[in-house]
Formats: sequence, structure tokens, C-alpha cells
Amino acid sequence: MKIKDVTLKTGLSANAIRYYEKEHLITIARNQSGYREFSTANLERLRLITQLRAAGCGIDFLRHYCALLDDDENHDKEQKQLLADEAIVARQRLQSLADAVDFLDWKVSVYYDRVKHLGDASKNKDK
Repeated sequence: MKIKDVTLKTGLSANAIRYYEKEHLITIARNQSGYREFSTANLERLRLITQLRAAGCGIDFLRHYCALLDDDENHDKEQKQLLADEAIVARQRLQSLADAVDFLDWKVSVYYDRVKHLGDASKNKDK
């Protein structure tokens, strides 16, 4: 599978895929002409990276986690702990974002009430 096909299947840009390869998050085989040949395992890895990035995981976390995945030794406990720790951090980010949205909603209501009040005052002024 060529990089164009992978971009269509994953939604990632070719630049993002090349960046992940450069950062050693994914190893992609090359054909005799030097072109990347993506495997099903590559697609699965890119989907994993995409989900972890969406959860807010940084590049250092991804390097560490992918290195554990690529190591021949069993790192299940360490992988599980890394993911559990990151899930805690993601929940904290999510709560912070929810708090920020609540604040924005409150500010909108303050401005709405102020504008409504001004509109009501001008109506009363005309009478």
C-alpha cells in the first residue's frame, strides 16, 4: 500500500506519517525503488498513534510507548501503567476543558442578559 492510500484510510497527512516514521514511532518497509510499502500492521500503528494523539498524548509519551511495543521483551505491565497514567492526565484535561466551556457559557449568558437589559431599557424609554 502506498502513502496516498494510507492518508485516505487514516486521515493523516503524508507529512504526519513521515514525521512519525522519523520519530521512530513506526517502521515502514521500502520496496526496491525506495518507496514506502505500508502493511496492515503499519495502518494499525498509525490508528493507535492517531487515537493517542487525540487523547492528548505527547511525542515523548508516544516514543516511549511505541518503543515498548517494538521491543521483543514483554512489557505489558509497563504499557498498562503508562496508559493508565495517561488516562488520568487526559481526564484532568477533559475536566479543565469542561470547566472552561462552563465559564464561556456563563460569560455568554452575562452578555446576553446585559444586551437584553439594554434592549428592555430602550423600549421603556420610548414609552
